[in-house]
Amino acid sequence: GTVTVTPSAAYPYIRPCRSINFTGFTGTFAMTYGIFLTIGDGTPGAGNVAFKFSSTMTVTYANGPTIVFASTSATQQTVDFANKSVYSVTFNGAGGSWKFTGGGTVAGTLTQSAGALDTNGQTLSVANLSILAGTFNPTTSAITITGTANDSVTLAQAATYTANTAVFTLNGNGGGASASGVNTNGMSLVLAYTGVSNQITGGTWKDITRTGAAIKTAVLQLRDNVTCTGTFAANGNSATNRVLVQSDVFGTARTITAATVSCSNADFRDITAAGAGSWNLAAITGLSGDCGGNSGITFTASAAQTHTTSAGGNWSDATKWTSRVPLPQDDVIVNVNTTGTLTMDMPRAGRNLTFTGFVGTLAHNSTAITNYGSLTLSSGMTFTSTQIWYLEGAGTHTLTSAGKTFGSHVFMSPRVSATYG
Repeated sequence: GTVTVTPSAAYPYIRPCRSINFTGFTGTFAMTYGIFLTIGDGTPGAGNVAFKFSSTMTVTYANGPTIVFASTSATQQTVDFANKSVYSVTFNGAGGSWKFTGGGTVAGTLTQSAGALDTNGQTLSVANLSILAGTFNPTTSAITITGTANDSVTLAQAATYTANTAVFTLNGNGGGASASGVNTNGMSLVLAYTGVSNQITGGTWKDITRTGAAIKTAVLQLRDNVTCTGTFAANGNSATNRVLVQSDVFGTARTITAATVSCSNADFRDITAAGAGSWNLAAITGLSGDCGGNSGITFTASAAQTHTTSAGGNWSDATKWTSRVPLPQDDVIVNVNTTGTLTMDMPRAGRNLTFTGFVGTLAHNSTAITNYGSLTLSSGMTFTSTQIWYLEGAGTHTLTSAGKTFGSHVFMSPRVSATYG
């Protein structure tokens, strides 16, 4: 049959028992009305089981119920979700101790605010993970963070982290990891989000991996310094689908300290490179881009790029440039050789952009554009513009609009001193 937990609105906190064990149950367990199903007291459950689903049962929930483990017993008790899905889980019993003996899915947030939690190598999928206090031992677990909004890992300094080889993979809809001042003691972080931006707020990790998807706007944003005792890897999908590694504050550098470095098809802005790893990105297969404010990194050497065909096309078409799609440090020339429509589809277009003699159409309608030097438009060209244009090069540059109209904002970075014409 069906076992349903349905408290009244006035009494959402339910402490039904010391432990729950569904071994052999083939029916349905239903949790409703945003309840807080609180389990445990000062004595461990029978057989040291705190909670156990059976593989043959069905679990349903609605309105965000939370299972709260509140035991204060120092005896380690087991938790087995039998690969079922629950909404939110909280461990907050002072002095309590729990160990997962089966994996599962937490559709909301898994929180630890007290006690000791051992994930015991189990495979877990959670929307958000928040370790606030107590002792957290992720052992060898593979923990996937799959939030539909901003999936996140929060590791607080108040908690203790046991030596481990766990891997946290964030592949939900954005978000990131926050671990300022925390030594994760061996955890690795994989940022596998297929959308635009992931963030890291500090921490010492083993490996950090950010692999960009097949988009041109992939970003890894650092909100604090990070350290990798293993490998820091930032790799774009291709030479045109690049990943941008940047500080969250323009002009404020963030430091990446890494024992090993593996970066390709990646651009950097306001990053200080440190550690034993080689930051000679010019020697690594895959082009590296210098967006300014960086130190300790050797980038792919700049090379002037001229658009060589009259057919126009996309800025990202490598076959129509001197040797490659322009990098942020490359000077770019579009002149009488091009008479068709050139569509700007690369968010970082180059350093000095010169359109002298160009009489075709420059289409700036699909993405915001940044260049890192001067911009010289031509009076004979057609300029269609609906997106933002950013001028971010350091030093003194010239903006020559030639009477053309920018269809949206033009932003100038604090590093730029420009002359308008």
